[in-house]
Amino acid sequence: MKPIIFSTEMVQAVCDNDKTQTRILMKPQPKMDPVRMTYSRPGKPLYAIGDILWVRETFRKVINKDNVEFIDYKAKNLALQYNQRNNIVYIESGDEPIQWSRWIPSIHMPVGFARVFLRVIDVKASRIQDISNEDVIKEGFDSKENFIEQWDKAYHKRGFGWKQNPWVWIIEFKNIDLPDEV
Repeated sequence: MKPIIFSTEMVQAVCDNDKTQTRILMKPQPKMDPVRMTYSRPGKPLYAIGDILWVRETFRKVINKDNVEFIDYKAKNLALQYNQRNNIVYIESGDEPIQWSRWIPSIHMPVGFARVFLRVIDVKASRIQDISNEDVIKEGFDSKENFIEQWDKAYHKRGFGWKQNPWVWIIEFKNIDLPDEV
């Protein structure tokens, strides 16, 4: 299993099956050979068809009135109850917590707290500006303008904005149940 990080809004879209694709910046970017008018071979993508991904998301620990510790997810009103033996039970969080920690950024989420799992069903290479309106919807956005705005927010300052038209890996996935090996 491999981790993948999404923003809170995109985790919610994945949970609602509104996001089934993501674009990841190719590193390194292919270079144009001016003599042959071809691009260098891209590097290997982070994910391959069949890979199982666990979604890292923003979370926090909470304790209810019965002194039971839960993991609360910013993206959804679901909590993961756990105990010292690491037995995991999914529950709807209905109890008001009496204690809670600050929100912990998704980069720090351990695999044991994961609740969203994906199976990669396709991997393709493309330029970012080649995204179709259909793929914008699969990315979890309602318009190409919103997609471009979010892309530039993440990549423009790093030199890979929409206007630079960088190469990306298109990762298509589907939600799956908790794998047995977790």
